[in-house]
Amino acid sequence: MASRTPSDTRAVPGRRRRAGPAAAGARQGQVLIRMYGQGVGDCFLLTFPRAAATDGPPDRPVYVVIDCGVVAGTPDGPERMRRIVRDIRETTRDDALPPVDGAPQGHLDLLIITHEHWDHLSGFIQAADEWRGIQVDALWTA
Repeated sequence: MASRTPSDTRAVPGRRRRAGPAAAGARQGQVLIRMYGQGVGDCFLLTFPRAAATDGPPDRPVYVVIDCGVVAGTPDGPERMRRIVRDIRETTRDDALPPVDGAPQGHLDLLIITHEHWDHLSGFIQAADEWRGIQVDALWTA
């Protein structure tokens, strides 16, 4: 088995990666799941199509993040988490919201924190400045 260098996201050869809602939009009946590869820890960004009867523009997907952390002692753990949260902000960009620190805000419909272990929560501390640029509409905790 070939070894991989740990990174915050995995690129698919031959595909150009684009940020923003248009790049991450799920088609009706689909969910797109981005599992970040920061090392031992969890952080998932789920993208669902928005139902016509829900709040928000119908062309903007519903964004959900589940956990955001990396195990203590991971080399460059805080920087890895900052890169991940910057990616979440770019992917969930919402130009209808006022900029924060001169940059467009990210916008999550839901943030889920499954349980209180460092490898699921550390990114909220390690990337606190980046999280300030993301609006969270609802929070579910264990």
